[in-house]
Order: sequence, then C-alpha cells, then structure tokens
Amino acid sequence: MSARITGVGAITALGRGTAALWDGALAGRTGLAAPSALQLPDMPGALVGEALGGLPADADRALALARAAVEEALAGRDISGDRTALIMSTTKGGIGLAQHAMEALAPPEVLHTFPIYELGAQLARELGISGPVQTVSVACASGTTALGHALRLLEQGRADRALVVGADALSEFVVRGFSTLRALANDIARPFDAERTGLCVGEAGAAILLEAGVGEQMATLVGYGGSNDCNHITGPARDGIGLQRALNAALAHAGL
Repeated sequence: MSARITGVGAITALGRGTAALWDGALAGRTGLAAPSALQLPDMPGALVGEALGGLPADADRALALARAAVEEALAGRDISGDRTALIMSTTKGGIGLAQHAMEALAPPEVLHTFPIYELGAQLARELGISGPVQTVSVACASGTTALGHALRLLEQGRADRALVVGADALSEFVVRGFSTLRALANDIARPFDAERTGLCVGEAGAAILLEAGVGEQMATLVGYGGSNDCNHITGPARDGIGLQRALNAALAHAGL
C-alpha cells in the first residue's frame, strides 16, 4: 500500500517554509554563517546553519523548529483524534535545554522536556492527536526511518493519517561533540568534493503529512527499507552492504 503526501513544511537556515528551502537549493545558496544565537567564542572560524534567532535560555529550540514545520504542513487543518498518528524523529531532542539547566541558565523545571520522547508528546497534546505517538531516534537515518514507520502504521490500519515530524536544534553540546570527533570542516562543507575537510552543523525542522486512501496528493510514498549493518558506531560498512539491503527492501516493499 502507498501513502499520499498531502502536506509538507520546513524551516532551515535557508529560511522559513518549503519554498525558501527549494528556491535556495536551486540557486545554490548556503545558509552557513558564523553563529549568532549560539555562543562559541573559542571557535571563531566555525560555520553553522542557524534556522532560528536567539531564544530565551529556557526555550526549547527543537520544539520551536518542529512547531514551525508543522504549522506549514497542516496549513490550519485539524487532524486531532485517535485516527491520526504522530511520529517524531530527532537525534538529540532537547539536549541544549538540558545543558542550560545544568549550567543554571534555565530553571531545573525545564528538565521535564529533556526525555527524547517528550518532543513528540508535546506536539501531540497541542494538536489533540490521540492515536499512536512514537519517537524514532536512529542518528542520521531518523527522518527516513520515521517515514517508513508511519507508512507501516497506515498499512496496518492503525491510523488514517500520520504526521511525521523531524527536528534537531543547534547547541553547544552538538557542535563541540562533532569537534571532538574531528569531523567539522575547516571552512564550508563540500560533501562531494575530493578535497572536503568535514561537515558543518545546522538545525532544521520538517514535517510531512501522510494519508491513506484515495484523494488529492502532492506526491506518493510507495515503499521503505531499512537495515543495520552493525559495522561501527559512527561509520557504515565500507562495501555498502547495509545500503544495498535497505535499497532492496525498499524496492521489494514498493513492488518494483
């Protein structure tokens, strides 16, 4: 069974909205710049992709990103009820807010938002969603895996629609973590350049509304595949066997 994509939303360093993301990508623009909201005085050459300006220390940046993406994807539509599922994907959730609490920059009460599942739970409460609410956190594959999981929920008849949301926010913890791994680029990230020096860290929020049945649609999700090659904590198998398995599973799921 395929699922209809009936709504999309995004907020990135290229701007708010899917149009800003699409137009920026086509024009070859970059959203990378020296940090303004994030304070990294000992890393003067760092380039990051900030999607939001400065927020109070007790504000949840990841939740703000998710809300902005959901607002565009739903465009005022009411999807409340027990036939709607919400699948949240994130790698670090509210880790920046937790850091602020540990540094006494925010009150300890904000730590109730730190568990990674709370991001999706809060969105579900705000939207009145009482169907399946789940969180997927599998590093860089979180968003894609969440889409596949949502497709399965629709196939199993557990929901009529599924809101899939992805959000990760910039934080000192994240930037310094990649710096410790020596993974940050010396300049701008150039992923397809043989002379590339690393990556640049950014933040974003995205949302996709999937629906079962027949009706209007923007696109169709027809299949999904995932695998775990158990190779290394930060690197896939060099021979690409994990990717091959995932691709073959997606094609089989789609009947192609």
